[in-house]
Amino acid sequence: MTYGVAATVKRLCSITQADTFADLDIAAFLSTASTLIDAKLTEHESTLPLSTVPDKIGVIAEFYAAGIYMQRAKPDEPVHAYTTYADMKLAEYITDTYSINDTGRPGKIFTHTDSTHTHTTEDYCW
Repeated sequence: MTYGVAATVKRLCSITQADTFADLDIAAFLSTASTLIDAKLTEHESTLPLSTVPDKIGVIAEFYAAGIYMQRAKPDEPVHAYTTYADMKLAEYITDTYSINDTGRPGKIFTHTDSTHTHTTEDYCW
């Protein structure tokens, strides 16, 4: 599953919606961004790609894709600001969503099923 919307990536890259010259590249970069996000979520999520995509993840994917698109024109330049922003927002999302909260419980409860049982993160914390 690809996270994010191509129209938003085009807007971030100052490409009009009517211009289709970059559509295939943007679709590929959204796919790359989604794969990168999934790789960073593997230690927190038992099932990937996400079946329900939080809005924040969609936005993060759009910024990654726009950063990749913009960087491609200047490969020798430092990492594009959109990519840096996406990295920062993904780190914040992971901290906010999966860290232990004030109650001492995980910020997000997810399930894991093995051959005989279904466990939640609470099973491992209590």
